[in-house]
Amino acid sequence: MNNKRCINNLIEDEFGVIYDMVKKTIKDARKISNITEYSIREGTKIIGEGAFEGVCGLEKVNFPDSIEIIESYAFYECDDLRSINFNKGLTTIKNKAFYRCSNLEEIYLPEGLKNIDPVFIKECSETLSITIDQNNENLTSDEYFIYSKDKSIILMAIQNINNSNIEIQSNVIEIGSCAFLNNDYIEEIKLPETLKIIGNNAFDGCSYLQNIDFPQNLFSIGIGSFENSGLERVVITASVRKIGKFSFSSCKFLREICVESDNKDFKSVVGVLFSANLTKLISYPGGSGRKTYIVPDNVKSIVSGAFKGVENLQNIVFNENINEIDDWTFTNSHKLEKIKWSNSLKRIGKCAFVCCFGLKSIKFPESLIVIDESAFFMCDNLKFVSLRSKIKYIKKEAFLYCEELKITISKENNYFKVIKGVIYENRLDIVRE
Repeated sequence: MNNKRCINNLIEDEFGVIYDMVKKTIKDARKISNITEYSIREGTKIIGEGAFEGVCGLEKVNFPDSIEIIESYAFYECDDLRSINFNKGLTTIKNKAFYRCSNLEEIYLPEGLKNIDPVFIKECSETLSITIDQNNENLTSDEYFIYSKDKSIILMAIQNINNSNIEIQSNVIEIGSCAFLNNDYIEEIKLPETLKIIGNNAFDGCSYLQNIDFPQNLFSIGIGSFENSGLERVVITASVRKIGKFSFSSCKFLREICVESDNKDFKSVVGVLFSANLTKLISYPGGSGRKTYIVPDNVKSIVSGAFKGVENLQNIVFNENINEIDDWTFTNSHKLEKIKWSNSLKRIGKCAFVCCFGLKSIKFPESLIVIDESAFFMCDNLKFVSLRSKIKYIKKEAFLYCEELKITISKENNYFKVIKGVIYENRLDIVRE
């Protein structure tokens, strides 16, 4: 290698690629230009985060046996890469390492590979072919999926399964996190009776997935597992014991969430999902036609994201037990206009009402103490807010991009003052907006 310079253990080669010689890492290869093929230096172990991000013209990269780890975003948006053939030393490929390599059609995964992020290779060529070395002791694949070696866990769906109806084989017990993330083809999927776990964000963004029947052995539905999907109706089976937050958020066609009567942990009332004792509201169906919803008196808490992306809701009425609106609870509920607050309310969480464009005027209850970060971010039709004497914390960007907002604060409040529409902290005179 003809080195151009060596400073503080960093070497830049004749192509402008910077190596950290101590950590045996490629730090930055974004200066590469006017070459179609590049060979990584022997002895290099790590391709660093974003190292080749956005490099144009590069069609082929030669990897030495010494490469062990490819970090997140390493080849992000390398549009001209055609094929990847790793050598046997590779053990780990991290998040979005080959994300949006739009012409990548072929990738070979070696026998030593142990850990792959399920989003390492999304949004590549629709004809992408993935081959796993037959001697790999950790992974295997078929035409649709990459699995754990015993095929009990689906780790990821191979890029854009071009099939609207998928049937998963009977020995699968788990669908891993992000396995089908943003798959634009699937409309219906048949789950096996052996399935027990649906991982976090497993079907997030599957916008054409309309129907799914949960098996009788299903135990856990992960965080955000069907967020932004096209589901129209859901029936929670008796076996389900865990449902993560955001599981059915932003499902704009979802009319109702039902629960089988013998489920011991969850219950449905008028299509809304609750804990079995009805004290916790877990998820409100985004496609419900109701314009007004009154939170039942027995509800004491509302799960984060429960009303996220709801389509038609205009009015919400809280009972007097609600002392907190959790993070992201009403985000993107664009038509929400009126809120009847609980007089016990103490905190409004982070991003709780982001992009609620229908809100025009808010008079907070006397009990409110905290408005968290970005709580009303981009509520761009919000014109009037009245804060009361107990408000103590207004966190950064709480009302950012509410361009025509006028704020008033009770004279009895000792913590803030408003000068020409800007909120200041009384004691330290720090601008909070």
